Amino acid sequence: LLAPCAASPHCQAVSTHSLLGGDSHVEPPHLAAISEVATQMSTIQLETEEKWSQAAFPQKLGSCIKCLAQPTEAQEKVLKPALVCSLFPNVPPTIYFSTRDERVEKLPWEQRKLLRWKMCTVTPNIVKQIVGRSHFRVSKKSNDWLGCWGHHMKSPSFRAIREHQKLNHFPGSFQIGRKDRLWRNLLKMQARCGKKEFNFFPQSFILPQDIKLLRKAWEEGASRQKWIVKPPASARGIGIQVIHKWSQLPKRRPLLVQRYLHKPYLIGGKKFDLRIYVYVTCYDPLRVYLFKDGLVRFASCKYSSSMKSLSNKFVHLTNYSVNKKNTEYKSNSDETACQGHKWALKALWSYLTQKGVDSEAIWEKIKDIVIKTIIASEPYVNSLVKMYVRRPYCCHELFGFDIMLDENLKPWILEIG
Repeated sequence: LLAPCAASPHCQAVSTHSLLGGDSHVEPPHLAAISEVATQMSTIQLETEEKWSQAAFPQKLGSCIKCLAQPTEAQEKVLKPALVCSLFPNVPPTIYFSTRDERVEKLPWEQRKLLRWKMCTVTPNIVKQIVGRSHFRVSKKSNDWLGCWGHHMKSPSFRAIREHQKLNHFPGSFQIGRKDRLWRNLLKMQARCGKKEFNFFPQSFILPQDIKLLRKAWEEGASRQKWIVKPPASARGIGIQVIHKWSQLPKRRPLLVQRYLHKPYLIGGKKFDLRIYVYVTCYDPLRVYLFKDGLVRFASCKYSSSMKSLSNKFVHLTNYSVNKKNTEYKSNSDETACQGHKWALKALWSYLTQKGVDSEAIWEKIKDIVIKTIIASEPYVNSLVKMYVRRPYCCHELFGFDIMLDENLKPWILEIG
């Protein structure tokens, strides 16, 4: 259902080598006959049926979706087909999801009435806008929807998903989504494959289990070393601290403690990280897509390695939710501009190219990190999908990889959202 985003020129399929293999799973033709019927329907017929259908459409929910689907400015819109051909053989057409400057043809009512989307409190506005433009209606029932962008669920709950439905999570994806599980799985892969292949994450300890190992590493390290402390399941910079004394270590548990990457690559004297968007459509066979243009998020104060600066989150954290509170924070609405505290990724590549840096080489290293990290979660997710999900294509998930470049432009993974 959501496969069209993989067809975007801004998305790049990532090779997983032998893991891809042959695709033994073939999508059943739930919508295979729709395009043929759609071509036989006139616009007038569709409009007539749409008016008739409004009586059955929940008024408040309908108004909400209709409002969200409206463009911010009046402009000529490009008409797009309701369905697009699949990228893969023996797979029926998929529903087209548009951008703001596009409008989508309507399917015949017999098919359009099946376009129901389950809304949740966590469904982003951008998703509401997109499904509204593709003529989805809000589903108030728990079992008649085609798509849902919702909460993580416990693995047994995935049994309730029907064969034609798509949910935006895989069971077990917390194995890389939670900070403590991510590092534990990367450490396992490092032990299995060697440090040379898995050398892209900082030394990490999970407390309380690793308290003795942390103490040993702490005592063997330099006197002015820094460590970053994170709650394992937090987001938006909540609860993160940079410390340099054992006495500063929080008493609460569990915790993730990592050796602080204290020599970051700086631009304008400021620290930054990259948000790379990774879309996984299937784990068996493994299909991973990278969106070519992510985000670059800057700290809003100039970087300092002094111990006195460690409590200043505007210096050491790059989270937008943290830095927007700084009066010095500057927004940026130009995706090509190298200004403000948030850039488009392509603006960073342009900046680095002007500095004589091989940005393509950095991108290849980032792709390598993404592939290896997803593979680290593969055994867990696959086993749960086979146990609880009726069909492997019922699930898909969008991940946000946070990557930092050190002073040598080596990428390091920080966490995954």
